[in-house]
Amino acid sequence: ANDVRNSFAITAKQKAQANARTQALQAQQQAEKDDNKMIQQTGKAGKASYKSIMNNWNSIVSNKSKIIVFGDFALCNKDKLTDIVSNLHGYKILVMGNHDEYSPKFYMQAGFDEVSKYPILLNEFILCSHEPQYLSENIPYINIFAHVHGNPMYKTISKQSACVSVERWGYTPVRMSYLVDLINKAE
Repeated sequence: ANDVRNSFAITAKQKAQANARTQALQAQQQAEKDDNKMIQQTGKAGKASYKSIMNNWNSIVSNKSKIIVFGDFALCNKDKLTDIVSNLHGYKILVMGNHDEYSPKFYMQAGFDEVSKYPILLNEFILCSHEPQYLSENIPYINIFAHVHGNPMYKTISKQSACVSVERWGYTPVRMSYLVDLINKAE
C-alpha cells in the first residue's frame, strides 16, 4: 500500500507548475471576460471600424465645425488614438467617459482642442455628459449623453434627453440643433 501512495505523490516542482498553469488559465479567462465586457459596452464589435467611423465623421464635419465627443472615444493604445484624433476634422471637445483612461493633458496632446473630466453646459441649458443625468421635469435643462450605448432601457430621444452613442446614429456625428429639435418634439 505504501508503494501505491508514493506513486501518486506530487513533488513541489509539479505542484508549482500546476499552480502556474491554473493561474495562467484564470488570467486568460479573466481577459476573455474583460474583452466581452468591453464589446458589450462599446456596442456590437465589428459593426464599424475606426476607419469607417473616421470616414463618416469627415464626410459631414468640416474643419470649421465644433464637435463634442461624449466619452469612451477610442479603446486603443496611445499611438493609435493620436493617429485617429489627428485625422478627424473640426474643433474637437472631449467630455471624458469611464473608459477614457489617459490624462486630459494626453488627450489635448493627441489633438483634442478641449477636454473635460466633468459634464459641460452649453447655451445655458444643454448638459453634455458621458453618463445620463437625472433631470427633474420642472427644470429647463436637457441632457445629451452616450454611456449606455444600445441599452434599450434608455430612449434615444425623450422630452429632456438624447443618447448620442454612436451605435444609435449609424456611427456618424449628429448636429446639436437637430437633437434639440427632436427633444422639443418628443412626448
